[in-house]
Amino acid sequence: MTTDLTLEIRALIGQKEAAEREIAERMARLDAPGGPGMDRPLIDAEGYPCADIDVHAARVDRNRVICLTNDHKDIMMRIERLMHQLHAAAREGCAANGRSAEGSAAANGASGGEPSQQHQANAPVAGIRNAAGAPVAAGRRPLRPFAVVDDVADDSPACAAGIQLGDQLCSFAGVSLGPQAGDELQRVAAALQANEGREVEALFLRQGAPVALKLTPQRWSGRGLLGCHLRPMGRQ
Repeated sequence: MTTDLTLEIRALIGQKEAAEREIAERMARLDAPGGPGMDRPLIDAEGYPCADIDVHAARVDRNRVICLTNDHKDIMMRIERLMHQLHAAAREGCAANGRSAEGSAAANGASGGEPSQQHQANAPVAGIRNAAGAPVAAGRRPLRPFAVVDDVADDSPACAAGIQLGDQLCSFAGVSLGPQAGDELQRVAAALQANEGREVEALFLRQGAPVALKLTPQRWSGRGLLGCHLRPMGRQ
């Protein structure tokens, strides 16, 4: 189910970006020097078409911008609904993994196989893996995501690091959900600037499973230092 949702979201994001590009192109023509924009009258005081304006082209551009703007709003609403479904599916998977891990721990306790405290401190948390699938050591605190990846640009540092659409960000370069919820993305932005060119660690939930990644914020052919967009989530 999550794979189908991800593919549908990607297709909608492509439609959204195409609409944004066409709106930008048409608005650039409308807002060019001497252009009519979206509001300037196309008819003069005597009821004749303005001689300094291509009235037909302006009407076509204006109508298309209005239609594309409405389409864009609809696409964004559909993406939002699908993202909620994707998050719900991820949370269900996370809960199922948690129940499975608790069952394994109970079975170990019943068999007398309790590990030493030192082993517990150094052991990887069950289920946490890196992009290559290898176990990764982490703390025992429950993972609480504060943002979701809703766009990943091709050939970006984020794409190269293995970040995927729908990943839920739990920590980035030491930034995690704090007592003053709501400023996490500002702190992530500051961490990006402070670590440009340096490798940092990030921890995500992907379809309910924790995934640890290493990435290097850096300049590339696109916007920003990472090439992905984060949308804030409600406090878990």
